[in-house]
Amino acid sequence: METEPVLIPDPKKAYEHSLFNKCFIEFLGDLIFVFAGTMQGYINNSMDAILHAAFLHGLAIFMLKTALGHFNPAVSLGGALGGHLPLLHLPLYVGSQLLGGICGSLLTYAVLSKEEFTAILAGATLLETDTNTWYQGIISESMISFMLVHTSLNATMGSADKVLGHLAAGMTVTIGIIAAGRITGASMNPARSFGPNLIGWIFIDEVPEGWWEYHYIYWVGPGIGACIAAAIYWLFERTEKRVVR
Repeated sequence: METEPVLIPDPKKAYEHSLFNKCFIEFLGDLIFVFAGTMQGYINNSMDAILHAAFLHGLAIFMLKTALGHFNPAVSLGGALGGHLPLLHLPLYVGSQLLGGICGSLLTYAVLSKEEFTAILAGATLLETDTNTWYQGIISESMISFMLVHTSLNATMGSADKVLGHLAAGMTVTIGIIAAGRITGASMNPARSFGPNLIGWIFIDEVPEGWWEYHYIYWVGPGIGACIAAAIYWLFERTEKRVVR
């Protein structure tokens, strides 16, 4: 009597998600990330602000990356340019991430009093205009965003060892904030910057000068960094179809 062959499930198929599920993961991840990132400003009076922000954001990315999301429009752009995300999916990913950032900032406003929310300036990432210029802000955001997207392409999207890749991405965020936190707040992430800026602008009676005037830095810088990282990835680092072998 012939027996039926045992079917072993394909682990790759077992982890496939629909586009809707992926977008929901992006939304939820950025909601958590922005909520945690903006709330950490509430206790900065008693701790080193830069180090506290650096380790919180780094640990948050390490935790959230286990859900296999990007949680960052710059990382999604790098993934699309690097061949790991269909270009048609990119606007849906970015829209989900921005919506998550807005909702995360709304949660922060719900948790804090208006005075507390105003005191931390909604947890927004702002250019230090007293000591730095717009182009220094763009250079800073471009460099640290390049570091993050470069790590993400090689360690999380282009590597089989996802656990170490998630840790590497989280530590890169920590390094970026320690390096450039005093200049721009070291966003590396338009969703992290846009949500707090929007909700702060709505609920804070008087926002500081430059609130929106320099906001473009948090889009242009990460965009430039993502493009450079993707170009280097295609030229030298892809396991397949790289230009320089």
